[in-house]
Amino acid sequence: MELLLTASVGDSDRRLLWISFQPDGSVSVGLSDRSYVAPDFKAQLFVWSAFNRETLHYVVPSESTADLKSIRNPHLTFHPPGWFHLTANDGRRLFEGIGDLEIMLDQGQLVPWIRFVSKPVAKLSAAGIPRKPGRTSVVKIAVPNDACSVGVGVDFVRIASGPPIPDALLDRYIPWRDYFVRVHAIALLPQVATLSWFHQK
Repeated sequence: MELLLTASVGDSDRRLLWISFQPDGSVSVGLSDRSYVAPDFKAQLFVWSAFNRETLHYVVPSESTADLKSIRNPHLTFHPPGWFHLTANDGRRLFEGIGDLEIMLDQGQLVPWIRFVSKPVAKLSAAGIPRKPGRTSVVKIAVPNDACSVGVGVDFVRIASGPPIPDALLDRYIPWRDYFVRVHAIALLPQVATLSWFHQK
């Protein structure tokens, strides 16, 4: 099963990202355009836990990309029970880490995972036909205008409820194995595309 998230303005749909749910329980999130990551995201192996992670928000440099590293179409994959990695489109493994999701969900009902900020919607690629149309559901996110960027979050949660997200354009719970994947989106001022995740400093 796959979800394709698009930004929709009038009759125009632009690609944001896709989420793939695999038979072995893995979850992958792939970005549809180039994204930038900060240079301190270079850990090759680290432990991710409920108490050993750094909180990252939708904070993006808006004037310069000089200190950011460009990665084309990256995707982040979680393999149960507790291994995940970030991979570039050319197959380069950018980092990998370990963390037991079940233990983290026992410690707290919410495990934040990914935060993605798109470039302005008008600069995103047209949505077109999904790469796997037979197993892909398209989720259209109505955005206020094509000048805004979109912030998307993907979290793991134990139950299909949680604190509301102010001004959310999307807030959906997807049942998967023994937990839910929560996908949410908000409109942002025009920004540089970035990918961040919850990780050890």
